[in-house]
Amino acid sequence: MASVTDLVSTSGGEVATLAEAPATFVVGDDYYVYLGDSGDSTDPSCYSGVPGQGYACRSTDGETIVFVCPEFAAAGAKLVSVYDSLGALVSSTAVMMVLRRSFSNSLYEMRGSWPDWYGVGPRDQMLETDE
Repeated sequence: MASVTDLVSTSGGEVATLAEAPATFVVGDDYYVYLGDSGDSTDPSCYSGVPGQGYACRSTDGETIVFVCPEFAAAGAKLVSVYDSLGALVSSTAVMMVLRRSFSNSLYEMRGSWPDWYGVGPRDQMLETDE
């Protein structure tokens, strides 16, 4: 059974983790992660996030692969597919939600990073009032 980080934004650059149980990945081998609508290697490639590795993601424990999401033009459910260095499909059962990032999302995220004693305004959209 595969599980993946729940939400990322269309702007890309967010680190995500795919977990497979039982262990599916060989520690140290190269894997290529794709994230998109097709669920195959025609989808956008994910970066490894490790300098010098490019798109080659590696597992350190056999159960998880960490990758950096690409930028997306449209939001929605995206399929995660993982291929080994020979091009064989290793995993394709995970679905990740991609949300369109808006100014308000960034504003609340920024406000939430400040200490509570700073009067920066509502830290969540649910805390907004019409006063």
